[in-house]
Amino acid sequence: FVYQCVTTAGTDFNFIGLPLETGWTKARDFDPSGTNIEAVTRWETPLQKVQTAVYSPVFGWCKDIPVQTGQSYCINAKNNFNFTVTGDSVSVVYNLMTTSGTDINQIVHPITKANLTTSAMLGNNIGTANCSAISKWNAAAQTMTTSAYAVVQWLNSFNITTGQPLFINMKTNYTWPVLKSIDAQTCTDVSDPKTKGSVAGARIVFYHLTEESGREL
Repeated sequence: FVYQCVTTAGTDFNFIGLPLETGWTKARDFDPSGTNIEAVTRWETPLQKVQTAVYSPVFGWCKDIPVQTGQSYCINAKNNFNFTVTGDSVSVVYNLMTTSGTDINQIVHPITKANLTTSAMLGNNIGTANCSAISKWNAAAQTMTTSAYAVVQWLNSFNITTGQPLFINMKTNYTWPVLKSIDAQTCTDVSDPKTKGSVAGARIVFYHLTEESGREL
């Protein structure tokens, strides 16, 4: 995943995500030498406030903060550069929550939900009984774009992509995505038992797989 980070005439805020298991544990891992990043900020959902690590040309990374797979972070860019994330794909589950404040949760649009391509589709998947608004950051304009659910529809729905950092406003506590349970039905061997090739008894085994809903894979 490549996040195009830009400097602006304003605050130089850019949001990046960790949709993959990278092995990074601290903000300093994003840019150890502080070449492109001046600060990294994380959102603490339970407290509804931010925590920031800052790079000093003299002291290096000060007040370093922990980072984890599946979370998004705000960085202050020193230069225009591509922030690249490589690693292993993993299933990420978010414990989205309401708080005594603004109920904002930060996520990274997960790989397992790549079929959700608009904020309205995402909001419906989380559930309109659980989610009231979805926002994204526009780095070029240094502004937030928000889609909110009103009465029977999502207003100002926008396109989203896998790995994109997003802000979710919650109305109830909800765990998402809900992982599918394993179907109890076993696979059936429907292969042709005829031998082929020089290895005696060799054969190809085919499996017919379906989702729990019955849709064929």
